[in-house]
Amino acid sequence: MVHTGAVMSGLINFESLEKELRGAVQSEERYQRENTAKLRAVEQRVGSYEDFRSLVLASHLKPLHRHELQGAPRRQPWNPIAAGTGTRDVETRETSSYSQDQTDSDQTQNKVGLNQD
Repeated sequence: MVHTGAVMSGLINFESLEKELRGAVQSEERYQRENTAKLRAVEQRVGSYEDFRSLVLASHLKPLHRHELQGAPRRQPWNPIAAGTGTRDVETRETSSYSQDQTDSDQTQNKVGLNQD
């Protein structure tokens, strides 16, 4: 069966036919991928519909392999102190956070009457 958009005045429009075929193949691949994810989710006995749905929606994602990550520049190190960058900023934030917590604690104790000077 030839789609009506693929036939032009007795000639076959191969571009349109190829586009239609690509769309059908992509649709079939998506159906198979999502169906496999659904079966896997049911087999795993996921706890809720949200978990099931997230597994199906993420079925197009593929895990990264180690060789794909090697050589790529790190944008943000997990530990800026170990990397030797940003140590001053980290220390400043920690000390200011500590002094704010201490001030809040002192104010709370004064309200309750526990701070006996």
